[in-house]
Amino acid sequence: MAVSEDLLLDLALAMEPEDGYLAVYGPSEGGTTAFTRNGIERLRELIDERQQIDLPLNTF
Repeated sequence: MAVSEDLLLDLALAMEPEDGYLAVYGPSEGGTTAFTRNGIERLRELIDERQQIDLPLNTF
């Protein structure tokens, strides 16, 4: 299944730390997104839910 990076980012930003979403910051100004194992599973669930209601997965 091909999923756009923009969609993954949108889904991830809607997640909470309790969902397994983490924002990791280092000494530089930028940060990166990370997921726990539960977070990856939750992300898969969100993609599946989106597929079930026939919303496009490849939004460019």
